[in-house]
Amino acid sequence: MPVIQELSRRQIDECMDELIRRQAPLTVNFRLGKAWFAVHSHVVERTDQKLWLAYPTADETPMPDIRTGQTLSLAFKVKHHKHVFIGTVEAISELAITGQQTRSVCISYPWRMQRIQRRAYNRAEVPRSRTVLATFWQGGLPEASDSPEGMALTWEGWVINLSAGGLQVRGSLHAMPALEPGDIAGIRIDVGSEYEPVLAEAQLRHIDDDGQGGVMLGYQFIALNDTAKGREMIRRISQIVLDFQRASSHRRADSA
Repeated sequence: MPVIQELSRRQIDECMDELIRRQAPLTVNFRLGKAWFAVHSHVVERTDQKLWLAYPTADETPMPDIRTGQTLSLAFKVKHHKHVFIGTVEAISELAITGQQTRSVCISYPWRMQRIQRRAYNRAEVPRSRTVLATFWQGGLPEASDSPEGMALTWEGWVINLSAGGLQVRGSLHAMPALEPGDIAGIRIDVGSEYEPVLAEAQLRHIDDDGQGGVMLGYQFIALNDTAKGREMIRRISQIVLDFQRASSHRRADSA
């Protein structure tokens, strides 16, 4: 089964029925300038043409107002699989739900949706026999860039583990700028000549001392679900992860 599956209209309807029945949470991502925001919502009403969402809320950082015409990247889990789709805000208004007025966001009903297999988000350690370089550009990748040519290199690090959700990198404090959780970076991951490079944007989630004079950086990939290019990066990462897991299994078998 492919890592990313394009759903039929019937499958989309079945997923939406299950999402609404369970009142499952929605993760909503949107971008303003170079800043990305991840917030939470759920579906409060559905018609054949529209979805009404509870106005999103954020866990920690203040979030800007959502505006009409804004593009939202939405994700939810049903039956252990992640489902993703894109919606455009058509209206923001008060909606009467069970006798109460609820601030809601209206988006068009999704005509396209992808199902991403759970294995894409399994994390794999980089095998001891391989070194994987990650190069970073502060603030993200340039718009519409397929390669890092012409981009000013900011810093480098070595990948410790990787999944379609993010990666952990070891770096040197002396070789990188001052960083804080929430910072956005463009990342290129080079595994070897047998793999195509991975190019993506990611948000720094945590910084930890590695006890050896360096730091461990935890990054979460941003909006890979949103575009065909991003979904191709998920496929590349999934193949790398699968190969790393196989290498690890073979090593354990040889040492047994």
